[in-house]
Amino acid sequence: IRSRIIGWMTLSVVFMNFMFGGVLGGASSITEEIRRGFIYRLMSTRLKPSEYFVGMSLSWIATLMVSITPVLALGFLVYGGTLAINPSSVEMLGVVAIILVAEVLAFSLGMIIGLLARSSDAATVIANIIVWATMMGGGFWIPKFMLPDFLKAFADVNPFSVLFYGLTDIAVYG
Repeated sequence: IRSRIIGWMTLSVVFMNFMFGGVLGGASSITEEIRRGFIYRLMSTRLKPSEYFVGMSLSWIATLMVSITPVLALGFLVYGGTLAINPSSVEMLGVVAIILVAEVLAFSLGMIIGLLARSSDAATVIANIIVWATMMGGGFWIPKFMLPDFLKAFADVNPFSVLFYGLTDIAVYG
C-alpha cells in the first residue's frame, strides 16, 4: 500500500507543478508580452492570435514536461511509488491525454488571468490566489475523502481536481 500512496503523492506533486508552472507562467508571460508591446505588434502581422497561442502553449507544455521529470524520477524510482497500470499499456494513453489537458488548461487559465490583469504583479497575485485555493481545497494536499463536505463539493466541480482524480483513478487505482 505504501508504494501506491507514494504513486498518488507523486501525481499530486505533478499537478501542483502544472498549477504553479502553467497558471503563474501563463499569467506572467502574457502580461510581460503586453508590457513590451508585443501583443500590439502581433496584430499588425499575418500571424493569427490562435497560431501565437498554440506556439506559446506548445513551448509551455514542453517546459512543464521537462520540469516534472525529476518529480517522476524521485517518486517512482527513488521513493518506490507504483501505479496500477503498466507504462506500456493502452491506459497510459489516457493518462498522457489527461496530463496534456491539465497542462493546456493551466496555461490557458494563466493567459486569461494575464489578459485581464492590469500588471504582472496583479496577475501573479490573482494566479497565486487561484493556485493555492485549488491546491488546498481541491484535494491535492489531502485526499478528497478526508476533506470537509464543502471542500469535497468544491473538488467535485473544480476542473483541475476532476482531471487529477480521473488520472489517479486510472493510474493508481486501476
